[in-house]
Amino acid sequence: ISLTDSFDRRSAMENQLHAVDLSFVFIYAIRPNLSSGYPTEYDRRRRINLYGYDMRRGEIGCFLSHRLAWEKFLKTDQPVCCILEDDVILSQDFISGLKSIFGMEKSYDLVRLYGVFSRKYIKLIEVLSGRWIVDYFEQPRGTQGYVLTRQAAIVLLKYTQTMYCAIDDMIDQEWGHGLRIYGVEPSLVTEDSGLTSSIGGRNNEASHARRLLREFYRAAPEVRRQFLIMKKKLLLFSQKHLGL
Repeated sequence: ISLTDSFDRRSAMENQLHAVDLSFVFIYAIRPNLSSGYPTEYDRRRRINLYGYDMRRGEIGCFLSHRLAWEKFLKTDQPVCCILEDDVILSQDFISGLKSIFGMEKSYDLVRLYGVFSRKYIKLIEVLSGRWIVDYFEQPRGTQGYVLTRQAAIVLLKYTQTMYCAIDDMIDQEWGHGLRIYGVEPSLVTEDSGLTSSIGGRNNEASHARRLLREFYRAAPEVRRQFLIMKKKLLLFSQKHLGL
């Protein structure tokens, strides 16, 4: 996924992908024009209630661009797809790891190849020597690179018909869409630290009353999220101590 005028980024990605002999297509990212209003998908009331401030232009563009990539994937006959943003660096064993993940499509719905934050996890399946598909207790966020199945694309397109938060936040809502969202540790791609984000900073200023209202609207999803984390921790305890 790349903005139309990001020539240097596309050139760098082309060099990396040609080097590993991987066929690919560029999806030109959506750059929304907000001067005439927000996209019809945007639920501004829900957004303000949950966060206290609007989504930024870059977040909206990122959201719509990943949905576009899923739609284009479903127009092919491929069972799985790897989606990369144009600011990643591939690991030396990227292609070997990717082929291994492609061959395990029944074992996951989406596998994140890089996470922004470090999180605790359960090891599930060894992809390569020393690299594992893992299940995170709490998702590490990020959409820099991931593999997803056709079913995952179908479910996520339906789940994201309404936009009120960043696309990675929606992907991470396992308790909402029911998909198996896993990751690879150590990661198969990294974010190029020399490139700046197109999303930019956020304005987190909110009145006391607004913050209280925000916490009220967040309460139910947070309970479901914590319940899911508890289930994963109980599973890990069972594996370690009960041999289940």
